[in-house]
Amino acid sequence: MKIRILTENIKGLGLGHVVRSYNLAYEFSKIGYEVDLFIRGNADFKNFINKQEKINNIYVLSIQWEDIKNPNMLETDICIIDSYEINNFSIFLEHSRVLVIFDDDLRHLDFLTNTIKYNNNKNIFLLNINGLYDTQSIQKDISNNIFSGLEYVLLNDCFKDSNLCNLKYKYEFFVCLGGEDSKDKSMEISKQLQNFSKYIAVVVGPNYKGKLLDSNEFNKQNIAVFHNITQKEIALLMATSKYCIVSGGGIVFEALKLCKNVYTINLAFNQDKQLQVLESKNLITQIKLPLKQDMFNNIKDKKNYISDKIGVSIHDFISKIIMLSINQNINSIKQKGQKNFSIDNLYAINFCNMTNKEIQNILKYRNHPFIRNKMYSDNIIDEKTHYNFIESLKNNEYSKYFLVQENNCDIGVINLIRINIKHKQAYLGIYKNPFLDNDKHKSYGHLLMKMIKYIAFKHYNLNMLYLEVISINEIAIKFYEKEGFKLLGKLENGFRIYENGEEIFHDILIYGIKNIDK
Repeated sequence: MKIRILTENIKGLGLGHVVRSYNLAYEFSKIGYEVDLFIRGNADFKNFINKQEKINNIYVLSIQWEDIKNPNMLETDICIIDSYEINNFSIFLEHSRVLVIFDDDLRHLDFLTNTIKYNNNKNIFLLNINGLYDTQSIQKDISNNIFSGLEYVLLNDCFKDSNLCNLKYKYEFFVCLGGEDSKDKSMEISKQLQNFSKYIAVVVGPNYKGKLLDSNEFNKQNIAVFHNITQKEIALLMATSKYCIVSGGGIVFEALKLCKNVYTINLAFNQDKQLQVLESKNLITQIKLPLKQDMFNNIKDKKNYISDKIGVSIHDFISKIIMLSINQNINSIKQKGQKNFSIDNLYAINFCNMTNKEIQNILKYRNHPFIRNKMYSDNIIDEKTHYNFIESLKNNEYSKYFLVQENNCDIGVINLIRINIKHKQAYLGIYKNPFLDNDKHKSYGHLLMKMIKYIAFKHYNLNMLYLEVISINEIAIKFYEKEGFKLLGKLENGFRIYENGEEIFHDILIYGIKNIDK
């Protein structure tokens, strides 16, 4: 799968776009996907990148994104754009299965609305981590394409470390104004804080060119200045400070995650709405220079109110857009045979037609110990392997997998493999939802078998249906015989297990059932 993130490091914007795009790329990498991260503008961000966990495929470009003509640079499965410079995304929409646009200040709602309304393209999404969108007031077919709220904040894992919450204060104030701090407010604030505070930590970024680093005015016992440090080091300083004074942008969310008392100084016009919303929710306090001690007298413990919510849904967001890309690919091919089936009150959903939630549930079922222990391979399946398997089914006419539901409740999974239309035969697989409560008055196995016989004999018009079962699985053998399957042969020593550290082989029994209508 080809995933690209386009962002920028332009003078005056600082590193905010680079940091969150980097964090997003890192989230993809944790589940096994490589991302091409393209950063246009100057290369000042490299000092930041070199301090972080390494991810591959980071590129510097001087060209405007909208001027790219090479199809190989445009064609993507997922394209994510984090930019204040672009307002027309049509060319990216045309060449991407899924397009995600960062929208910090609500400027792209019209583009989203018109794309869905007039182009009938629902694979475009807005990501607004500030929570500025009130999705309840937006019509449903539009609001479903907006991810808005603090739960989608992109944080480095170091800011989620629960151990940081138990640390004692080392500093009274933590100060970090992010970006380039072109007006050198870090210097000014440090001087003012020294009038009433003894322990201050000041962090300046890799692009900082102010006077603070060369100043001899400060008593080094009272103030510690940190330049171009890692996110992990920033997290530790925040967690051990009583008050955080930060600018807007991504750093305010990091502070909210770890600091009980967050104060902001607005240094950029594009952060007005963000800070207004956070202040209206009583999460931050906006202050202005000059600083006075009474500004910090009313301590409000806001951390417990919001910190557990920040960034918790970013994994769900990533999973959703990955599956949307896969489903878009499947739908574009419109492969013959990806059908759903129903009989009585049972419904069999082809794996290629499942929702993201259903796909996630299947992964949980398959990784349950009860299911894994009865499979040829008992390895834990990761998300990337799971997604790739489902995507591979779109072109596979020899294997069909189905989620079976009864009254909208998942009862299990069935499959047909080694389908041979010429000789009218196939092998089946079957397992019950391991999280389903047992009902003494209902045989879920029988319902699953009823559905797979229907698909095999009525739809595929097969003559024979086979299965393999381990010879020591007496419960399964009794069930298959009750369902009409007969023993046809065995594969001697075809299944290996380890018991008490010893390698043991068991026979695999082959059972079959004939289509009674033939």
